[in-house]
Amino acid sequence: MSKNNEKLKLHIPEDFYNKFSKKHLLFDTCVFIDAMSHKQEFGDFFKNCKKNDITLVTIDPVVFEFTQGAENPDKLESKIKFISGIVDYILPINSDLFTKYIPSLILEYKENGKGLSITDLLLGATL
Repeated sequence: MSKNNEKLKLHIPEDFYNKFSKKHLLFDTCVFIDAMSHKQEFGDFFKNCKKNDITLVTIDPVVFEFTQGAENPDKLESKIKFISGIVDYILPINSDLFTKYIPSLILEYKENGKGLSITDLLLGATL
């Protein structure tokens, strides 16, 4: 991400849209942070995804993470609308993720997983 609002160049593999057509693309918080700073570049990417039948998805905790620290109700609403304008679905989290999948992810990542946030684990468990 550019800190000086320089133009960002997204590097999309040539066959990306073809390979992901009729599939779901799950977004983490960083995508929305960068998209907010580079609306034109990401806007084109999101439009091309939808045009190529790629379903854009995130999870509730990503929305919470993205909106965290909103200075006032208007900013909060603006950030929620921003995400809602991009994704096709915001998936809720169910308790099965905590009981069935997250423990296995923790064991799989062992020491390397110390820096993972709960949102990262939930995204992994959602896959």
